[in-house]
This record gives sequence, structure tokens and C-alpha cells, in this order.
Amino acid sequence: MKRVILLSISIVLFFTINGIAQSDDIEQTAMFEMSLEELMNIEVSVAGKNAVSNIRETPGAISTISRREIQLSGAYDLMEVLQRLVPGLAFGTDVEGVTGIGVRGIWAHEGKVLLMINGISMNDEQFATTQYGNHINADMIEKIEIIRGPGSSVYGGYAEMGVINVITSEEENEGRISHASSIAQSGMVRENYSASAGITHNDLQISINASLNKGNRSDAVYRDFTGRDTSFLNSNEINSVYLGANINYQGLQVSMLMDKYEISTMDLWGAHSPVAFNEKWDTYGANMSYDFEFGDLKITPYTKVKYQLPWNTQMVAEEYINNKNAQKLTTGVVLQYKLSDQISFTAGTEGYEHNLMLPDDISDYEEVFRSGKDVMTISSIGAFAQSTLKTQIANVMAGVRYDRFSEFGDAFVPRLAVTKIIGNFHMKGMASGSFRIPGGIIPNRTFDVNTKIEPEKVWSYELEAGLRFSENNFLTVNGFYHDLRNVIVYQTEGAIGFYGNGGRLGTAGVEAAYRYVTRLLNLNINYAYYKPMGSLENDYIVPQKDNYYLGFANHRVNANASLRIQDNAYFNLAMRFYGNRYGIVGDGLIAKSDDGLYLDANFVLDRFLVQNLSTSFGIQNLSDNRFIYYQAYNGGHAGLPSLGRTLMVKVEYRF
Repeated sequence: MKRVILLSISIVLFFTINGIAQSDDIEQTAMFEMSLEELMNIEVSVAGKNAVSNIRETPGAISTISRREIQLSGAYDLMEVLQRLVPGLAFGTDVEGVTGIGVRGIWAHEGKVLLMINGISMNDEQFATTQYGNHINADMIEKIEIIRGPGSSVYGGYAEMGVINVITSEEENEGRISHASSIAQSGMVRENYSASAGITHNDLQISINASLNKGNRSDAVYRDFTGRDTSFLNSNEINSVYLGANINYQGLQVSMLMDKYEISTMDLWGAHSPVAFNEKWDTYGANMSYDFEFGDLKITPYTKVKYQLPWNTQMVAEEYINNKNAQKLTTGVVLQYKLSDQISFTAGTEGYEHNLMLPDDISDYEEVFRSGKDVMTISSIGAFAQSTLKTQIANVMAGVRYDRFSEFGDAFVPRLAVTKIIGNFHMKGMASGSFRIPGGIIPNRTFDVNTKIEPEKVWSYELEAGLRFSENNFLTVNGFYHDLRNVIVYQTEGAIGFYGNGGRLGTAGVEAAYRYVTRLLNLNINYAYYKPMGSLENDYIVPQKDNYYLGFANHRVNANASLRIQDNAYFNLAMRFYGNRYGIVGDGLIAKSDDGLYLDANFVLDRFLVQNLSTSFGIQNLSDNRFIYYQAYNGGHAGLPSLGRTLMVKVEYRF
């Protein structure tokens, strides 16, 4: 492996010199062209439906990631991007070979974080989960907008603790294709392909994105909860296919996608299976909206359609089969009115019907519905409103949302925020309610058939301050407290788990982000700290360590440095440092992970040999530490290992 690394470095240096020698009149790339002031004032839309605002005065803790940052980092997929560049987000193991997300120490995999691609929800409609790892190709991403904190007052019941909106590439009369390949020390190969193209003609804009990802979660030996070992080298494949299109014509906006995610794994719920089984998540979605503008009034009706095959698998040996499909139709309308330069209003209403359906051919091991019917239907009607008042003293935003659900009552959440920009200084103060709905199959899996599950609610309080203290330096500090009540708790009983409302969870902490930007160097360092607070639900706490949640480090540092070596040559070094992490890996066995330093190096050469060709060479996980994705709740499941050191090559051609 050392010889391969030395050979790769030699190749990089050779082509660097060659590329630099051929580079005469080179354009500056987008990220290095942007000044610190421009980066400070990026506009985002994720914090409000159809509303665009400056990131420094947008209510909420907001992170944005550009296409160029992703390219320089060398990340393969969405999970790698979020792990390297965003504070407060972490990942852990669920069941059946799946990796899920956590926010600020809270396990958020089941319905606490809304993931969207171009506004289309990717959460599955059986458990509201999202699957990470070799999923959502990084090369097709134009921009990512993240709310680190509550978003239900705008987006509803899957956004209790956060929102991630992935915006894919929108080319204008051009396109790009890319191929990335990596090889681990074991010889395991991972390959990603992506393509995007766009056409713009007068008011019509069409963009298309496609990707194919093939690889493995890991090549390590996995020890399950019972102490048995198995190799993941050829038994934990993860493949995904994506095809999406966006159409914009005057006021009409249409987004469509097909996303197929499939794993082949021996991992089950505690003990591994003697043979690998396949499991898939297929999503077909479309959003359509139209903007009617009447002076200062804009009315936007919209329709969303989603069809999914979530968690589809056939584990006959384990007497568990799931071939259900989910269908969801959402309609709504948003009204925006600008009364003056100082006062604006946004209001809307939204309703949906969600159907979880049994297959036509029901096997003996398919979980059926307690009602005896072939379909579980959940419907909802809701309304939201917010107003913004801009004064010389501060900007004040107040809003509310109310939803009524057919299966589990209602949810009412208010939102209040005060923001202010004073030259190079800004501040935000936010208080809001948020909620998680127990959707999908959860009403069918209550501990007591006579007891309904109620929505989980959280009350959140945040303060943020930011200061540009020189031409090149910008620092932001955010403090937070989240109090989760009526927590929906999952307990496993073999293949079928059960749900009920439990106690409370709390988390409080600090996040800080520092940026240093010059023509030659772009440095981004962030730090995140959390501490469990309040009355605690013990399923998530490390036994005998009340100051740690399972799976997630209290302290976390990310550092990403992009250095311009020459006009067309860049070197990127990404560092992740985790404090102590704990996981329950066997009956009464608690593992501690303290080897928390991870390094990734990437070299990018633009206009390599030909004008429109870019090439990347990288080494991921230089320190060769195998990150363990611990289960973030006491579910009887050992942690899944990640990849060790790998070599990566990526080629992109624009046409």
C-alpha cells in the first residue's frame, strides 16, 4: 500500500508540473473569486417557503456548502460532505446495514430531520428515515442548504431537529460528466458516475442530472452483538441510481426524480445473518408549483406526489418480509405579501393524504395491519403564517403553524426570532416549537393496541453572534438548548419493533465557525459541543455516563483548508476530530472510541491536458482509523465499521 501511495504522489506531482506549465490565461475558480463579504452574505431559501434572504439575517443556524467546496474536498457522497464540513451533524448505525443521522447529540434518523433534493422529500413514508452512505453523488450537487435546528414551523412534521436541502446542478447550455474511483488496501473498489446537462432558451430552463454509485460500506471484519465475526469485504454492497429533472418556465417550476438505493448485507438487528440479503428503498417524486404575481402579492399553489418502496426486503430465513409501498399526495398554497420595505407577510395552507399499502400477494411473513385492511391511511390539514418587521433597531419575525392529523391529534408550534446586522457584526435570537409526527407504520406498532401515539414536540432556544474582525476573518458562534418532550421511543422485538411515547430528551451546547479567506487560501474551521440536559430517556444515554449520548462525541472539530498552488492547481486537507464516543456492542459490553483524528487529502488540477478536463487525486482516511458507526440508542446492535485508507481518482469533463 505504501508503494501505491508513493506512486500516486509521484503521478500527482508530475501532472501538477505539466498542468501548471500548460496554464497560461486561467480564470479564477468560483470559490476563490468570492470575497469574505460575499461569502458572509450568501442568500438562502431553506429557512422559509419560497422566501430568499441573507444568511446573516435568516432566522436559524444556517450552513451552506458550494459545489466548489465539495469538489475540492474530494467527498464521494452527501454523507461524506456533511461529515467533513458541517458542525453539529453526526452519523450512527440503525439496523439492517443502514446508517442514519444525528443532530447536536440527538438521534434524528426516524423523522427528526427532513432531507430534500430540489424540494422533494426523501424521507421514507414507512418510518420517515433517510439512508446515508454511497447515496446522493457529491458530483451532481450544486449547493447544500442546512438548518441545524428546528424547522417544523415551516416544513412540518419531519423537520423537528433540522432540514437539509440538496440543490442539484443547473447547467446553462452546457453539461458535465464525471467518474470517481477509489481502491482500499484490501483491493475493494468503489466507483461513482454522474452526468448533468442543461438548456436555457429565453424563459425556459431545463436541467437533467443522473448518477450511478457502486461500492461497499466497509472491507473490515464486523463483530455482531453476540460476538460473532464476519467480513464485510464482499457482503455489504451499497448501490444507488439517481435520475432527476428540473423545469422552469416563467412562473412554472417542476422538479422530478427517481432515486433507487439498494444494499446487500448480512447485518440484521443484533446477530448477523448467515447469508447476505438485499434491501431497497425506491423513491419516485415530483413537485409542481406556479407563481402568480400581482404587484407586491405573490400566490403560489403547489402539488407534490411521491411513490416509494421503503425498506423492501425478503428475509425468508428470518421469517420477515416487507413488500409494502407508500403513496403520498400533498397540495397547498403559499401567499407572500410585501406591505412595504419594512413589513412582509407569508401565509399558507397544506394538506396531504398518505397511504401505506400491502402488496397484492401477501406472504406469510409480511407484517399486516391491525385494522385488517390492505391500506393504512393518514391525512393531515394544516396552516402556517409568519410576518417580518424590519426596523432600525432589529428585524423581528413571528410565526405559527397548526396541523391536524387523522391518526394522532394535532400539533401547534410558534416561532419568534430577532435578527440584526450592524456593519460587520450580526446577531440572532430565536425561540420556537417544533414537532415530529409518528407517521407511516408507527401507529400499527404501538406497545398497547388501545393507545395512540402522540406527536413528539421540542422547544428550542438559540442565540447567534457573528463578526468580521478583519478583511479576511469571520467568526460565528451559536448557543442552543433543545427540550424534547413526549419522545417517541423504539424498542426492538426481533424483526418487528414497537413504538410508544416515552420521557424527555434535552441537549444544550455551542457551535462555532471560523473562516479565513484570501486569494490563495480558504480556511474553514468549526467546532461543536453538546451536553445532555434535563430529564433523560435512558435508551439514548451511555450507561453510567449521563453526560454522553450513545454514538455521538460531545466534542467535535472540523477543519478544511483549500490552498491555491497555481491558477489551476489546488490542494485540500480536511481534518475531523472526535472526542470520546461510546456504543453498546454486546450484552453488558460498552465500547469506547478515542482514536478520533481523521485526515483526507485531495489534489485538484483544472484544465488537465485539455481545457475542459479536471482531475482529482486523493487519499482518504490518511491515518487509517476505522470510524465505528455506533447505534445511537440501546437497540441491541453493535457498531458498523467504515473504510480504512483509500486512494481516489476523479475525472470531470465539461462540454
